[in-house]
Amino acid sequence: MAHVLVLPYPMQSHINPMLQFAKRLAIKGPRTTLVLTHFIINTVDVEAGPVHVEPISDGHDEGGMQSAVTLEDYFQKLDEFGSKTLEELILAHENSGIPFTCMIYDSFVPWGLAVAKKLGLPAIAFSTQSCAVSAIYYYVNEGKLDAPGVQAIESLEGLPPMERSDFPSFAFRNGSYPTLTAYALNQFKMEKDDWVLFNSFDELESEHAERWSVGSPMVRTRHCRMRVESMDGIHLRMDGHPRAWPV
Repeated sequence: MAHVLVLPYPMQSHINPMLQFAKRLAIKGPRTTLVLTHFIINTVDVEAGPVHVEPISDGHDEGGMQSAVTLEDYFQKLDEFGSKTLEELILAHENSGIPFTCMIYDSFVPWGLAVAKKLGLPAIAFSTQSCAVSAIYYYVNEGKLDAPGVQAIESLEGLPPMERSDFPSFAFRNGSYPTLTAYALNQFKMEKDDWVLFNSFDELESEHAERWSVGSPMVRTRHCRMRVESMDGIHLRMDGHPRAWPV
């Protein structure tokens, strides 16, 4: 039986699109398990529907990202503890009768790919961004595209002419969040991923999807029109006190 492990980056804007994808996948038949951190499971109401939910650690089980000293500290702990507990989860399922048969991991979680390869699981990257934004990050990282200066215009085959204001902020290497910039620009390991999925559909950006599908392990999927009983995502649990939630 196919059993798909879905691993989002632990932020709301990454979890929701991957949760919706996981629900649609589960309706098609495969057993689907969404992996979230202990902190998120304990503080957020997850409307998972047909999707199973399993916990891993980010090294900040009690306080989440807000309890980290710095953003860099959080990423380091997430990498260290996330890798270890994800591997333990996969190994625990091997003798359960329902082992995982592949992993769909957020492109912002490179250690997910490393764990999948170590344990022999097919690895499928999922970009929660549009094809156009993903293309910009990829080409900037490859040195094929530079963010233009003020009043300048940059263009590349498959993308429209763009001014500086058209570029996503993480395309600027000298931005305010160098750690997030590094993650954004280094998302895609084309030589290691078995497939890459995008949070998009043909009618929205067919030209970008067409460019990316040529010569690369990409999957273009048409807009899903199947009916799902509940397409809710995750909701902040207040418990009488407001909580900060990173977007």
